[in-house]
Amino acid sequence: GVLWVGTQYGGLNQFDPTTETFRRFQFDPQNSHSLSSNNILVIYETPQPDGALWLGTDQGLNQFERATGTFRRFQHDANNARSLPHNSVSAIFEDRTGELWVGTVLGGLGRMREADRAAGIFQTYRHDPKNSQSLCSDVINAIGEDPAGNLWIGTSEGLSCLSPQARANEGAHGLAFRNYRSDPKQAQSLSENYVRAIYADQAGVLWIGTRGGGLNRFDPASETAKGAFFQQYQNEADNFSSLSSNEVLAIYESRTARDGAIWVGTRAGVNRFERAPSPFEHYQHDPKNAQSLSDNSVWAIYEDRNEQVWLGTLSGGLERLEAASGAFT
Repeated sequence: GVLWVGTQYGGLNQFDPTTETFRRFQFDPQNSHSLSSNNILVIYETPQPDGALWLGTDQGLNQFERATGTFRRFQHDANNARSLPHNSVSAIFEDRTGELWVGTVLGGLGRMREADRAAGIFQTYRHDPKNSQSLCSDVINAIGEDPAGNLWIGTSEGLSCLSPQARANEGAHGLAFRNYRSDPKQAQSLSENYVRAIYADQAGVLWIGTRGGGLNRFDPASETAKGAFFQQYQNEADNFSSLSSNEVLAIYESRTARDGAIWVGTRAGVNRFERAPSPFEHYQHDPKNAQSLSDNSVWAIYEDRNEQVWLGTLSGGLERLEAASGAFT
């Protein structure tokens, strides 16, 4: 297989690990079938057999046409209420029913049903301060789905949940979201409202990364009438085995399933966590070690079929971790 690597200003790269060669795709102002922008914010491949590749940029949503090597653009049109909600696309997710959900920065959440893809029709859901069951915020950072079919949306003002029942019973006021926010008086609440990453593991447990409140573990099946319990993992200055930073940027579960390790990308390196009570194992940049992590800000994590872990960093490029030696190349 190949790796798809998005960059901030250099467009999209297709990397072949076998030959270690890159194929580059970039915005061309003379070609309407090129990328809409070289600033890639998110990459998402839908589950097989479709395997559609979607790219979120600061100038709209792009669908990659593999057969032709071209892109179909979906962009916001101020004169069309059924267009993409906003051009800054920060999160993409296809649920088990085939509906595509697109999170934007400031424009809320877009929903494109499978039947509406050809026409590029979106339905928009936004935060309404007068409606407690609306989205927590119009700034969407992450989207995930648990085994029960609940859709989880991480925003700048909390965590929103959309159940299959709420989706089926959409009313005149839109969808009814169940919202979770940090409460300083409740130690078991979400650690911080600004949610940056969401990952549903193989057991159905949600791992939620925040901007400054560390990592949260939440099992939706354990929620009762008394409320939800979020287990918090945070950096402790006097504990080297704790999370390396409270600013979580990415979360990924090992696909080998032998240990089910959780990888957590932060501003202070990447952490490997083998569940409680195991400590966090840190991988960080060491200026005296050329085989250490090149940059501590880890924004993307992926494990390939050969059990090699690939990391996308802020300023150190693409990294590959050799599991046996712990060296980065």
